[in-house]
Amino acid sequence: MNIWRVLRNLFVGFGVIFLALDALTAYSVAYGNSYFASISLQTALHLLIGPLTPYATIASFMFVIAAVSSYAAKTSSFALATSSGDGKPLAQPKSLGALASETSKEYPAPQVSTCPHCRQTIVFMEQYQKWYCLKEKRYI
Repeated sequence: MNIWRVLRNLFVGFGVIFLALDALTAYSVAYGNSYFASISLQTALHLLIGPLTPYATIASFMFVIAAVSSYAAKTSSFALATSSGDGKPLAQPKSLGALASETSKEYPAPQVSTCPHCRQTIVFMEQYQKWYCLKEKRYI
């Protein structure tokens, strides 16, 4: 499983927990105090905002982190895995030397020479079987 998906699920869960704490606090403040019936609605809202702000702020941060993790899960290929599904350990990553040798087999080193007109570097383009002048940007 992608590590970013794990983080997303974790932070969504924390965000939901903090929203539940926010709702519980609102209920306890609003219905636990009998004097809310005798004050104006604006004053009651001001009294509710104080205890609710920390939980709502933390929950919003949790959801923002979850959204960033969700985006990273879509764009990243970093995965947290140590074994395949059948219990066998995964193959070790190839060394840089092995990767370089595979790359050189796929793309041979270009042949380089000089242009007869401008005396600058020209490269042999394998797919066209022609020499290409890098300065003049034309085939020779």
